Amino acid sequence: MKTAVTIMFQAPNGIGLGHISRLVAVALALRDLDPKLRMPFVLEGGSHELLERDGLPYVALPHHDHLQSGSWDAWSKDERNQLVAELSSVLISRMSPALVVTDSFPCFPFLAAVARASVPVVLCARKTKDESGYFREVARYRALLRAILIPHNPEEVAVPKELEPLVHYTGAIVRPVRSDARIPAISGEPRILITGGGGGYPRTADFYNMAMEAVARYRRTGPNTTCVLITGPLFKHWWDLRIPDGIRVVPFEPNFREMAAKADLVICQAGYNTVSEMQILGTRCISVPAERESDDQFARAAEAAKSLPHFHVYLGKDPGRLAELIAHSIAGPRPVSRLCASGGSSGARRAAELLLRFAEISLAGTVGR
Repeated sequence: MKTAVTIMFQAPNGIGLGHISRLVAVALALRDLDPKLRMPFVLEGGSHELLERDGLPYVALPHHDHLQSGSWDAWSKDERNQLVAELSSVLISRMSPALVVTDSFPCFPFLAAVARASVPVVLCARKTKDESGYFREVARYRALLRAILIPHNPEEVAVPKELEPLVHYTGAIVRPVRSDARIPAISGEPRILITGGGGGYPRTADFYNMAMEAVARYRRTGPNTTCVLITGPLFKHWWDLRIPDGIRVVPFEPNFREMAAKADLVICQAGYNTVSEMQILGTRCISVPAERESDDQFARAAEAAKSLPHFHVYLGKDPGRLAELIAHSIAGPRPVSRLCASGGSSGARRAAELLLRFAEISLAGTVGR
């Protein structure tokens, strides 16, 4: 019996969910193209129900941040790295991937194990605040790379000439929206969602408190309004939340896209995945960008607002002014969804088609040796 082809995904998974979410989008597109593919995920940390929801298998490595914590003080840094490298080697040996796909910032002990096994690597690399510094880091392991997938258009990212031969621009990569009877209903009119993505960044509670207070003020004139705050599975500052009456708070909802597609307004920050999803879903949106070390949320939100009339940006800290913008947004016409026929982004499909081709080339090279 012919052995099924394996494409392995490795995603960082610390304070945001964008890396794992993007690779899930590609894996789902791959499954549509070839249901027999084996697609194991190797995570640093948990899956937060994203993989369980879509029936994707995964195993977990110790998270880098946890390895630096006091609980691992009995082991030296070299011993910790060796542990991750050896666990990675076992996974690669047992699963025999034709291709390994990583996102943005690979786990380097894992990457070292991939290199020893001579498995080709494809990197999904999105735009960062310091592009030149990021691509200098990528150039360190250029010899391992079969390709670099960039979920943008060519004019959006400055790629160094030495890496250009590896680059394929796919456009935005986001997970599909699919009908699911298990999705919790948002009752009331209008319906507002508040999200901070994974919720792991410092001071996310400040954003949540301002957004909830703004919704509470809006509800004085629209008492039938319902609001759900999805804090994200990485949010830990529960005691800092000030929750007004009439707002429901849930830690996480893997069906967020389906809920957002049915909402009247989403109040969010400006992470890559969140903005890409709002652009595709066509839901009214107010983005409150925040400072990030490697990401320019302000530029991303401003660019989205230029072309999308339903996408608004709020840069202040006054919940009263935000409440006024909520009223203005909801009073406007509901935009038309920009979802493609498959229910997701064409970028995920393009990425999947490229990965299938790279896997076939890898397998052909293995047979030829």
